[in-house]
Amino acid sequence: TFEPGYKIGAYTVVRMLGQGGMGDVYEVEHERLGTRYALKVLTAGESCDGLLKNKFLAEGKLLARLKDPRVVRVFDLNIDERSQLPYFVMDLVLTAEGQPQSLADIEFEGLDEDRIFGWFRDLAVALDYVHAQGVVHRDVKLENVLLGESDRAVLSDFGISRFFGEAMRQEVDAVKTMASKAVTGSRLILGTRGYMAPEVVRGEPATPAADSYS
Repeated sequence: TFEPGYKIGAYTVVRMLGQGGMGDVYEVEHERLGTRYALKVLTAGESCDGLLKNKFLAEGKLLARLKDPRVVRVFDLNIDERSQLPYFVMDLVLTAEGQPQSLADIEFEGLDEDRIFGWFRDLAVALDYVHAQGVVHRDVKLENVLLGESDRAVLSDFGISRFFGEAMRQEVDAVKTMASKAVTGSRLILGTRGYMAPEVVRGEPATPAADSYS
């Protein structure tokens, strides 16, 4: 992990915001502009092979091309000189109190239904846009829906997304993830238990409908 004050390119680490399966996310400040962003860095360490790096970079390239206020945007993509870990810089999504929050942090019982509907609408609009670009998110869950200052829901973490549109795949030079069948007949299934659509659990390719189910 990077401590506050660590320099990554033109950015200085302010604090850690969260940790995920493929990367850690930090709040950072641009040394010349003084503006703050979220920075995601791949944290596989020495086990970080070429495939993982390429998939991580493809996620950054994808988010740089998605332009909707309900989807996290990426502004910069590079490799840290000291650690040699790839990173990308994206929207800093914080609440009005300046804290990171996702729908997983919300206590829904007794919550105003109009507020819940507003988040659901934001997410539905975000997914409509993403699907129109030829992308399936594949990991829609409470933890990956962030809440911003205006209480808008913002979709994040496209680390295991799937491209079904060839134009977008070629544009970001994405690595094609195969659901490979092993000798035992088992299949590689990407997603989060409890959110995956039944057909995905059966080993079928994830489609926009599977995102809607999640």
